Amino acid sequence: MQRKTRSASRKYTPVSRELSTGLNKLILGELQSNFNPPHSQISTQTSKPPSAETLYSTEQNVMYSATNSYLPNRNVPNRFAKPKNALPPSGNLSINKKPQYYTRSNASLARIPTPVHTGTFSKHISNIQPEPSSSLHHSNIKAPNKPAVQLSSEVALLKTLTRRCHFSFDEVLKSEKDIQKIIGMNDGLPVGNDPVEQKRLRAIIWLILLRIRSCSTQKYLDILKLCPSKNNEKIKDDCFRTLASDSDFQNNVPKKSLIRILNAIVVDEAPDPDGSFSYVQGMNVILAPLAYVLQEPFAYYAFKELLSQKCPLYFKHKIPGVYSGIMLVDECLAFLDPKLFMYLHLNKVSGAVHYLPSVMTLSACSPPLDELLRLWDFFLAFGVHYNIVCIVARVLSMKEMLLTSDRPSELLNNLPKLNASSLIKRTMYLYKLLPPNLIDLLKAHTKDVDVAKRILDKDPSLDLLSCEIVNRLGKCGTNISESMINSLSEEYRIKVSTRASKKSHAYIQKHEIQAENNVPYTGPASF
Repeated sequence: MQRKTRSASRKYTPVSRELSTGLNKLILGELQSNFNPPHSQISTQTSKPPSAETLYSTEQNVMYSATNSYLPNRNVPNRFAKPKNALPPSGNLSINKKPQYYTRSNASLARIPTPVHTGTFSKHISNIQPEPSSSLHHSNIKAPNKPAVQLSSEVALLKTLTRRCHFSFDEVLKSEKDIQKIIGMNDGLPVGNDPVEQKRLRAIIWLILLRIRSCSTQKYLDILKLCPSKNNEKIKDDCFRTLASDSDFQNNVPKKSLIRILNAIVVDEAPDPDGSFSYVQGMNVILAPLAYVLQEPFAYYAFKELLSQKCPLYFKHKIPGVYSGIMLVDECLAFLDPKLFMYLHLNKVSGAVHYLPSVMTLSACSPPLDELLRLWDFFLAFGVHYNIVCIVARVLSMKEMLLTSDRPSELLNNLPKLNASSLIKRTMYLYKLLPPNLIDLLKAHTKDVDVAKRILDKDPSLDLLSCEIVNRLGKCGTNISESMINSLSEEYRIKVSTRASKKSHAYIQKHEIQAENNVPYTGPASF
């Protein structure tokens, strides 16, 4: 009688615990005695562990096929599972000469699991030649730079902030303050090194800082149906000159996109009866950073918000905000460095000529583009009025060259290229030196028409130091020696310090009285 073949009760034959444990010990012993991982296999920037699968060539499968989607028994090592207590939780590893012992070093490395059998190890272990030996001592392995680790943590914090839920406006303000703090500490947004991720994260943060909650693409398309506007030809001429020397901008932002957005702005923002809004040259340059970072519909809404909320007087009829901003550049310069201000005035340096492009475009006319984006991170977080102090900081960086030049106006035509990190630091430092009344003028000149007109009319009640110095120089005549300039600058330096202390005391006293009377402060906000 022929015996029937017994059918298998399981799909896979189980592997005994002893066989599995013995094979693991064999492989670990071979790895430790014959192989020291080279530096190229150890990365301080990634947690991806080196495995036997990547270190050795694959010749023949020993236990099971690599194509299996799951393992036959839990005793077989799982290549997707981390071995328990394989390594210390932190610290670098250096392989000791004795096998099966690991020591911890001072250098910091990502956690690397112990290399174990993954199912693709060759059976010809004795024929494998180890890679050239290299020491894993901490002196030969460079720990990751602290700024890189800090940058990754700041990027993670920014991403967390973008996903935060808000149930009240106070929570929104708190998130804005958190973003403001991160930008201030990092001299711009810490967006990492990936260009795509940079643009994506910056776009989200800019929309948050501009307080844009929703963007209707259909509404934007409906506005485009009303285009072109009456300024279409002028817009076309300006757009073809927008950042023409920047190849990155030219490759990423189509000219037609700029033309559509500007026409839509002119059509949507219909001028008031007094002609308070109109297209002015320079709007195309301000639009450039927004169009580079944001998609077209979002760039339209961001640009509209910037014009209506951040600096509306920069685009009103006769641009009063721009010209009052130019006068505030002179006022800040006269307060911070009277000698340089007097020297430039005596050499007939006109702020309306040299400062106009930077004031009107919020420094968007200054290369390079990547540094400009970081500068705009700062402006959108702290306020666009910081642009005035930023221009003063750029002028002061050329002080020695200007004082020794016979033609300082030519130097001011070519301001140094932007370096966002140092420029933001200097701007914040100079801003703290300004008196409170001047800071209030800086905040209000972009929005308050009355303040802008008072600055343009040189209202005596504002007590502008630049006007006082100009009047004093006018009385001295044209023959002014260098010694006279030095004496006047020293006199005004003492006067400035005295005036600043008095006004600061009066400013503090005023708000203390308001606090005692429970009168809320109604001055301009930081955003």
